[in-house]
Amino acid sequence: IMHGGLGNITAWSSAATLRKAFGNVRWVAALLKQVDFKTEQLVLVSWTTSGPPEGELRFRATTIRGQEVITFYVDPPKGVRVRGKRARLGADFFAIPRDAMLRFTPEP
Repeated sequence: IMHGGLGNITAWSSAATLRKAFGNVRWVAALLKQVDFKTEQLVLVSWTTSGPPEGELRFRATTIRGQEVITFYVDPPKGVRVRGKRARLGADFFAIPRDAMLRFTPEP
């Protein structure tokens, strides 16, 4: 699995599928202790920003036709005109409701 800077979301709905992706390493075991796969799914959000100053990964939760939708996005710094001297690649894990729909958009 590639991670960091891709602008996408990868989701796992069980411990077995996460172990298959990354192996049975210590950090996976520690991560699995924090997720209840009966009610949650584990997602890896891969994103990028530039700076300085850099943007930040954020999310918003909405409901569309009764379906919870979680949208991840990169929030750019306010009032900054010159950016792009360096890139920051991110890859962050989140436990979210199992039946939520996921989206990634590069901008708010």
